[in-house]
Formats: sequence, C-alpha cells, structure tokens
Amino acid sequence: MFNQYLKKIYKVYSSSEATEESYYPALADLFQDFFQEKKIAKGTITSLPRKKEGNKPDFVIRLGRELIGYIEAKDFSKVDNLEKVENDEQIERYKKDFENFILTNFFDFWLWRKSEKQWIKKVRIIQPNIITRIKTLTPAENSESCLNLFSDFVGFSIPERKTAKQLATELASRAKRMKEPLFEELTNNVESDVDKIYRAFQRYLMPDLSEKDFADIYAQTVVYGLFIARLQFQEKDKKFDRTVARDLIPKNLKILRDTFSFISRRDLTPNIDYIIDDIATVLAYCDIENIKKELHKEKGKDPIVHFYETFLIEYDPEKRKRLGEYYTPLPVVEYIVNSINILLKDKFNKKLGFASEGVTILDFAAGTCSFPAQAIMKAKEEIDNSNNPGSWLTIVKEHILENFYGFEISMASWIIGHLKVALLLEDLDYKVSIWVGDFPRLQAITSV
Repeated sequence: MFNQYLKKIYKVYSSSEATEESYYPALADLFQDFFQEKKIAKGTITSLPRKKEGNKPDFVIRLGRELIGYIEAKDFSKVDNLEKVENDEQIERYKKDFENFILTNFFDFWLWRKSEKQWIKKVRIIQPNIITRIKTLTPAENSESCLNLFSDFVGFSIPERKTAKQLATELASRAKRMKEPLFEELTNNVESDVDKIYRAFQRYLMPDLSEKDFADIYAQTVVYGLFIARLQFQEKDKKFDRTVARDLIPKNLKILRDTFSFISRRDLTPNIDYIIDDIATVLAYCDIENIKKELHKEKGKDPIVHFYETFLIEYDPEKRKRLGEYYTPLPVVEYIVNSINILLKDKFNKKLGFASEGVTILDFAAGTCSFPAQAIMKAKEEIDNSNNPGSWLTIVKEHILENFYGFEISMASWIIGHLKVALLLEDLDYKVSIWVGDFPRLQAITSV
C-alpha cells in the first residue's frame, strides 16, 4: 500500500509542473486503501477547495456524516522537515481549533491531539531528500507504525462536552471559522442558496446589510439553530447530525426551517459543509441533558436565551460590549414586568394588566425578547384568572401580536427573540404563523 503510494508521489514529482495540490490524489488514494484494508466502510476523505492560503485544512476525514478529523499537507520539496512549520501561525491555529488532525509533507505524518496538547505520534515513511536530491525511490519504511497512526486518527472519539461553557466555547470557534467561507460564497459571482437568503434579509429586514455582516449573522444562526435542534433530539438509537436538524426545528419557525432546508442538504459546497458537520458532531457528543439542567439551575427557566449569552461571550466579546448585548437576569425581568402589570391595573384602570385592550408595549432594545416574553406570560396569567379564560387565543391574535413591539439592532438576537416568543406562544396553546409577505417574522418583533 505505501510502496504503491510512493510510486504515485514520485511520478508526480518527476513531472515538470508538480505543485502541492498535484499530490492530493495520491494521498486520498492512500487513505481509501487504508479504509478498505481496515474494512472501514463509511470512511471518506474529501479535499477542500483552496481560496485563501491557510484559511482551511486540505482534507476532511469522515465516518458517514460524523467528522473525525483534518489533514494539513505541505509540499515536501519546500518543507522537508515538519519542524520547520509546526509553530507557524496557521498550524498554531489548527492546534487550537482542531481536536484531531494530521500534519504531513506526504512522507512525514504527525498526529495532533488537542486534549493532550501535543503531537502524540510522528512517523516517517521515507527520507524526502531521497527523491528531491538523489532523484530515486526506495521502499517505504515504518509502514506498520504509519498504519497504527492512521488507525489512532480514525478511531478518535470526540470528547464529551459536559457543561454549557465547554459547549459554547467549541461552537463559537466553529462559528468564527464559518464566516469566511460564507463570505466567499456571497462574493464568488456564482448564484447559490446563500445568495438568495442574503437578498431576502436585505429586502425584508436590513436593506443596507453587507455581505460581511450577513456572513456573521448567518454563521450564528446556523450554529444556534443546530443547538436548538439538538435540544429537541430524543432518539437514543440514532446519532444526531445535520440531516435531521430541519425536522427538529418547530414547524412554526419558518425562518429557521428554511435555513436548515439549506444546510441539511447533502450536496452543500465543500467550502461550508465540513464546518457544519463538525458542529453537528460536537453537538452529537455533548451531554445535552446535563447542560439543560445546568442552564435551568443557574439562569432560571430560559436555557435557549441564556445559552446564547454564553455563546456570544465566546464568539465575539468585543462586539457584545460595543452593542451592549448584556441580558437582564430573569428575576429582574419578572420584578419589572410584575410591577408594571400592577401599575396598569391600579393606576390606569386596566383590569387585565398587559392583557387589557389599549395596552401597547415597546421594547426598543429587545435583545432576545425577555421583556415581551415575560409580558406575554403575565397576560396569560391574567386571562386564566379572569371570568373569561377561554378568550386567550383571541387575545393573542387581536391584541398581543398587534400591540407588543420589540426593536433590536442585532440580527442574531432578533432571530433568537423570534424563537423564544414563538416557542412560548406554542407552549401557551397558540400556534404561531411567522410569515409576513414572503419572509418569516413575527408581526410585532422587528429589527431596526
């Protein structure tokens, strides 16, 4: 297997126009032979398109839809010893971001483990200068050691994230990596579903939304939508992956369902799909039940919103500070809403408080809509305790959805606010339709 691989490498090198990419098919064939020898039926190796030097690894390894690890290759005619590049900015970034990856110059193979913060195995199958200087080919060395390295690489088990902080950190790093490929999709002069979604955002929500800002918003939406899908996933005998995400988004949340109609497809561009598979793999191996309990215990009864706060701290702390995205603790929200409800009844003769006709609320910095949501819950409480508890659905349709307003400058927060209010109303027995015109949105929750 390795001798055949070396013959392919030597043949390419002997041509006059060999580049690093010229050796990719030989390396891909080597791993396919390895999968066949080890009877790993679902093993695949995919090369990623190169748009910008150092912005993504060269290969992705999967077992089915589960992302196992990455391979970064260097041209042996330029890098005859991997020690020359192991501390480069690109490789240092990969060490920080990737759980499991191989660095190779096609003759040396180094295996990195993030959890151990070190190269756990290094194997050389031939001296590079035998080809580059002596211009000949010798049999492969250390074949068994290299097979063992490949087996360790493919057999890697992703660490389980047991806390919200751990999960938020890992998801944030992947959301950051997704921004640039999304921007490339928007600026490559090729029409795609990403372009269609971007134009819809511009038309109905933010006319001056730039490609760069949309890539930022959309990366957050994809990551957070997958998190919501993971919260809904209950099947014990099946692994979570991106292809099941759309069916796990509540049907009334069309903005997220349309997003996941796109990312659940199997024919996504390689520029994006490997990151989405990576995110789904992390979510598949997190301790979601423990994370739910932690969020409920520490933050009150709103894990969806408060996990987003944890995520945002890791994703872009400077932007969070600049936009003032600090979420009011739930007990404070409850106190303020309860106090206003009492004032409406005692001082303004609105007997049903927030549920009364003529009461309009406006949250001009709505964030994830904690205040409107709490006002809705208070309105439901008033109706339940009134002489006409059966009027709730009419109150929602004719009063709440018409007179409760929230403005928010952060699109990601706006989307989470939609999610929060829609799920709340569904829990309170009202099925929400989130369509206005051709674009999904709650009537009164808008973005400025």
